[in-house]
Amino acid sequence: MTPLAEFCARLSGLVDESGIKQAALVEPTGRSKQALSSVLRGEIKRAPDWAVVWAVVETCAKHAEKHGRILGVSVDKSYWRQEHALLERSLDRTEEKTPEARPGRPIVQWDPFRLGVHQVIAVGSPTGTRPLPPYITRRHDRELQRLLQAPERHPMIVLTGSSCTGKTRAAWEAVNRALPRWPLLRPFNGTALLSAVEDGLPGPVVLWLDELQRYVEGADAVVTALDELISGDTLVVVLATMPATAWDTFTARPAQGTADPHAAVRELLNACRHIAVPERLGADPDAMRRLAELGGRDARLAYAGKAAGQDGKVIQALTGGPELVRRHRDGTDPVCAGIVTAAADAGMLGTSAPVPAGFLREAAPHYLRPEQRAVGEETDWFTEGLAAATFQVHGVAALTGVREQPGMGPPDGYRTHEFLAQHIHGERRWVRVPAGVWEALARWVSTDEDRLAVAKAAGERNLKRLAATVVRPVAEAGDHAGLARMLTAMADHPDRDAWVRYGAARDDGSCQWEMAERAREEERDADAAYWWRRLVVADDGRGMSDLVGRLRDAGLLDEALQWLSPAVTAGSWIAVTATVKVLRAGGRIQEAVRLLVPLAERGDLDAAVALTGLVEDAGERWRWRVVCAEAGHRWSMVDLAAGLRERGDHAEAGSWLEKAAAAGSRRAIRTRQKPLLEAGRYNEAAELWRVRADQGSYTAKSTMADLFERGGDLDAAEAVWRRLAGSGDLSAMRSLGELLARAGRWADAERWLRRAAVEIAGKTALSDFLAVTGRGEEALELWREAAEAGEEHSVRSYAELLKKVRGADHARSWLEERADTGDVECMFLLADLQEDPHAAERWVVEAAEGGHGLAARGQARVFEERGEADRAIEVLRPSASTDRRSRLWLRTHLERAGRLAEAEAVTRELMEFALLGGPWLLAEMLRDQGKEDEAGDLLRYGIEPGGATARPWSVLPPEDDR
Repeated sequence: MTPLAEFCARLSGLVDESGIKQAALVEPTGRSKQALSSVLRGEIKRAPDWAVVWAVVETCAKHAEKHGRILGVSVDKSYWRQEHALLERSLDRTEEKTPEARPGRPIVQWDPFRLGVHQVIAVGSPTGTRPLPPYITRRHDRELQRLLQAPERHPMIVLTGSSCTGKTRAAWEAVNRALPRWPLLRPFNGTALLSAVEDGLPGPVVLWLDELQRYVEGADAVVTALDELISGDTLVVVLATMPATAWDTFTARPAQGTADPHAAVRELLNACRHIAVPERLGADPDAMRRLAELGGRDARLAYAGKAAGQDGKVIQALTGGPELVRRHRDGTDPVCAGIVTAAADAGMLGTSAPVPAGFLREAAPHYLRPEQRAVGEETDWFTEGLAAATFQVHGVAALTGVREQPGMGPPDGYRTHEFLAQHIHGERRWVRVPAGVWEALARWVSTDEDRLAVAKAAGERNLKRLAATVVRPVAEAGDHAGLARMLTAMADHPDRDAWVRYGAARDDGSCQWEMAERAREEERDADAAYWWRRLVVADDGRGMSDLVGRLRDAGLLDEALQWLSPAVTAGSWIAVTATVKVLRAGGRIQEAVRLLVPLAERGDLDAAVALTGLVEDAGERWRWRVVCAEAGHRWSMVDLAAGLRERGDHAEAGSWLEKAAAAGSRRAIRTRQKPLLEAGRYNEAAELWRVRADQGSYTAKSTMADLFERGGDLDAAEAVWRRLAGSGDLSAMRSLGELLARAGRWADAERWLRRAAVEIAGKTALSDFLAVTGRGEEALELWREAAEAGEEHSVRSYAELLKKVRGADHARSWLEERADTGDVECMFLLADLQEDPHAAERWVVEAAEGGHGLAARGQARVFEERGEADRAIEVLRPSASTDRRSRLWLRTHLERAGRLAEAEAVTRELMEFALLGGPWLLAEMLRDQGKEDEAGDLLRYGIEPGGATARPWSVLPPEDDR
């Protein structure tokens, strides 16, 4: 979840907990119910105004107090102010542009491993880096090659797949074949990408974005820059890769009424060409034949084909991923396992730089049992363990040493193999990071980026001392993000005021705001004016929407105009808009108009748009509305159409609405579409979306296809889906297959559904198709192998299909056979096949005792309804160690049963997994037990790794250290 989505979700959670209706927030916030709903659902692209945020929090707090509701989230003003500032900094943060961000070298001059291509195993030769093995072309390669033959038509292509499936290698091969002489730009991070785009990219150029999610997650500015880049005149191909899970997260539409944190990214991805890279080579017969041919000439390919076996995961075997997982799981060297797990945990907690050997030496013993830590005095346990962790088998190792410093020498850090790291992260998702590992990480983390990331991870777990300690060097340097993170860690802490003063003195806007607010509340008017002036001058009045009310109440509007004047003279549009807000607040509308008119008359569209909502004379307002509409401002076109309709000029209104729709205005398209849908004219409605479809909008294309089908024009619907499917879009392949099946074109339908079956949704669609067409046994074969391997979704699908195709007895027999081996999913599914309710409950209980979370929670509810509270608690315990929801349920049931000490222990564990509102829940539990002092210490000082309430600690800025 992005920082913006997290913030909106917390605000929405506060509203829900308080029990207040959204309508009651309209007056105190000064926002419409629709605007408020957008904020609470996260359907916004920038941080909400602070005045709105505080009005929501303050009103919720008063409502909760009046109705006796206990809130699990703080309503402290300084806490929310700092969280808001942290959000703004996370959206605006900029870094230095890296040398790697400059284009110039064509791909043939790049080392493929520097671009993200994985190292491969070595067979039959000395260990070490080896050239890439011969490439096996698959269906997705041919599609990618076709797209790159016409780069001007396909400016952005994204390859998705699971770890180590060959996404980056596919991109590398395709550019080498199609665009070998084009300069290639590989920005190091989102900031470098923004800098490169803002500086202007000379086309033609390939923009290489391996692991795209690292660039766009929570970074609306990057998303906007990419959107403008691929929509502009520069001849560019943005070639990106990302995990399939990240693609699914970004492109999934949220449920009705819930936050939509990925709206901007989804729009970008919908406009690009999507190519899914299958994880199994075995799904492509041609590729398997090619593998057999090349295996005779390259021992690595022969080994990978044999190692992959029946599952067909040849590419993963080629990178050594599964073998590394097996060695880590089945290895006999606990020290080696501890070193590797420490490195993986460091990555899970946010580090991206190579982890230093010093950290690994300090952290590894915390993963070992007491008897494993006992070694002889002369034993160099760490050197031996590190040697095992970096030992290459077939050319790959769990850890790879790298040297970031210039010059030759020993490694200064180690990176974990990607496939192995993901496996460890999945296994340890709900396992506590040892306390000593946190302490070691705090001592050894080095880069500012890693300090911020680790401090964020610590802060989310209420490890406030660690968060403050880790981020201190960044905050001391005056870095805005570092100061914001420090103040978040310092919420309720006695040292917080010192850091606010420190940040304010270094022109940190949020700190200056807080200093001004304190001065205002204490009626120190001169001090408040001093800090407001510094705040306005520092950022050209960027935050004037929040500030103008304060300035008006303090009688400082004239002074504010003086503070803004130099920036206005220098041509800052931000300062101009801030000045307009000040003038409006003072009722000096004509002065604001006089400021904007010269800019608008020189062709400044932003100034003209501002005038449409500012000028008092109706004729003048109409004139500027027309100017904006004629300049192509889509919103103004629709606004003008509405005005013309009110005047009774329906023909002219329709003309402007048509122009707005032709320009791609979704508002205009929906307005024009409504009467057509009501009249059943679906095909005409579909045509309205064509302009947005031609602009690359996936939503527009899918809407067109759906409308054409509703209108009976199956050929047109097929044409839309076929174009999308031809670009490699798996969802479109599935939709095309389903459309063809409904039309009775079975052979074509099956062909497209089989191509889409590389993902679960496509596989399900193909399975349903085969079952409906009387080929149930073939459908079963789709799921059998994965089901036998224990993959949860496949087990469910296979069992359900087995019941339909062969009958309940066959399904029951298969599930019982699997359940006897300890498969808890099969135990759970068996319950639905029992006629005797007691037998069904026995299977559910057995599944719960085996750690099945859903079974445990369902059975806990049953026990609770029977009044068997202790049994409800016990049935939850096995899954609580690996399932966060079961752990939450366990805490609730313990608290209801009056077992407060146990509930407290579980709550402390949950806090180490970033339980939202955890500190306040725990503080309330402590107060219920009469531990008022400890509750206060918990909120001020947090907890320590391991869960204990922290003792008082101090982290002061430099001035107060002397």
